[in-house]
Amino acid sequence: KHGLKHAAIPGETVFACSPAMPHEAHGRRCRPCLCWQGCSPAWPYSEDGLLVALDGNILNLADLVDELYPGAAAGKKPGQLLVKLYRAPGGFPVEKFFGDFTLSVYEKAGRALSLYRSGSGSRPLYYGFVGNSLAWASDIALLTELFGFKPELAPGALDLYLRLNYIPAPVTAYKGLSKLRMGEVVVCRPGEPPAGKLFDGPAPKTPGRLSFAAAKKTVRKKLGAAAAHAASSVPRCAFLLSGGVDSSALVAAASVSLKDRLNTVSLAFPAKDRSEEGFAALVARKFRTRHEVIRVKVPSPETLTKLAALFNEPVSDDAAIPLFQANGLLEKEFSGVITGTGGDELFGGHAWQPNLAEIFSRAEKQGLWSPAAGGLPPASVTADYARKMLHCSHFEVKKLYRPGFRSELDQEEAPLAVHLRSLIARCAGKDAINTALNCDMKSFLPEYLFMNAYAAFGRNGMKVLAPFLYRDLVSFVSPLPGRWKIKGRVRKWNEYSSGLEKYSGSGDWRSEDLVQKHLLREAFRDFLPPEIFSRGKHGLSCPCADWLRGELKLFWYKTVVEKGFLAGAF
Repeated sequence: KHGLKHAAIPGETVFACSPAMPHEAHGRRCRPCLCWQGCSPAWPYSEDGLLVALDGNILNLADLVDELYPGAAAGKKPGQLLVKLYRAPGGFPVEKFFGDFTLSVYEKAGRALSLYRSGSGSRPLYYGFVGNSLAWASDIALLTELFGFKPELAPGALDLYLRLNYIPAPVTAYKGLSKLRMGEVVVCRPGEPPAGKLFDGPAPKTPGRLSFAAAKKTVRKKLGAAAAHAASSVPRCAFLLSGGVDSSALVAAASVSLKDRLNTVSLAFPAKDRSEEGFAALVARKFRTRHEVIRVKVPSPETLTKLAALFNEPVSDDAAIPLFQANGLLEKEFSGVITGTGGDELFGGHAWQPNLAEIFSRAEKQGLWSPAAGGLPPASVTADYARKMLHCSHFEVKKLYRPGFRSELDQEEAPLAVHLRSLIARCAGKDAINTALNCDMKSFLPEYLFMNAYAAFGRNGMKVLAPFLYRDLVSFVSPLPGRWKIKGRVRKWNEYSSGLEKYSGSGDWRSEDLVQKHLLREAFRDFLPPEIFSRGKHGLSCPCADWLRGELKLFWYKTVVEKGFLAGAF
């Protein structure tokens, strides 16, 4: 149907699909796909008993080859470079790869298949057994259409979604299907269950005696270099400018090298209390950018249906709606967008991060668990973490379920507790604040924020670049003291016993002297209009309540209620 084929290997059949840019096939644009054989003539690459399929870009691939074999990368294609690295002494250096990619490597001699998801985690990769065959893809619909995968709702996944607003890896919405985590390799061999292993890349080195003033200067320099590199990697690109600290700092840093060649785009909502148009205009005027405003409209039922089809799994972030509308206009002129994604995770901009840091700090003071020591946290820490992160408590969610579905859910090990324990253990840093930021960097960012951008832009052929996540900047900022990122402490704290069903959800944990993204703010304090620092945080939140009570009310009723979608579980 999509021009895809499978490759027959002597003694077995290997099916593979991984994400790629849309292309012209059979005279029309087909959905993003990449197979061993078929849509893309460049992939897979076969040499020396290896089949290699790469989607995306590994930006430092040639440099890594030249480090081992000086001059060997000249004139070589990515497949040739990957084979050379795979056969290099010392092992395949995937932990050193930098870029946005998923990768499949099949070794014929050992009949071993290795699946990789990049450390940025911006592209998904799903895998599971269909009969006796292992199939993997970036698009769950392809597994269904091409390989006969039959989706069946996983109760634990629904529970995770209602409580986190997304489904974290390795869990997926469907039974029998898994999803690679950010920075993970899964090795598959006949007769053995797939084995996953995390690679987080080289550990960031803690700088020596570094002053706060020196850190500010370095942040400006490294962010500017990352922004310039991102802009040069896409022939025609635009900066998504919201007028917030992240996107404004990005434009300011890029203006040093790009001068008057900056294109900026902002999104405007009809309601004045949601529109950031004025703040974006201030920054655009200061740096003399070519600025365009896209006005977000109430989406039509047809638009929502198209958008929903682009998601592999449910994600509740309504920012996908304005991003999808923006893509339809931007793709006529640009081939890529540069966003401030990752700034909140790197510098501490989310409202809940000080609260999570306080949880870890209190656990350390009470001798329950130490971020610096790492290891699995106790149940009381994960329970406190859950109370501040969840959108519905365990008790509230269970009241929604039908008895039959509830009993099926109770048979599984508590998926939320499993997820939180492994996440916190993986993300333990040298202090409580950095641990809280790492948790968002490893789960919320790839499984929530990136899935929006991937659906709205990437699945439609638009490149999405996030300079805040460039390795050189991340490796410098990550080990810096947490107090430089979030200044002050949470002063008010509700004393309550652990146990999700006892939590009322009330209480303000914030403090008036709390300053988030302190380092980033001070680094660009003298370069941005003062109004940027005094404004509140908005994001791309749509007036969904108004839409669902107004223009979309009938569509919601026909789509959800009349079709009986609520009958199975609720």
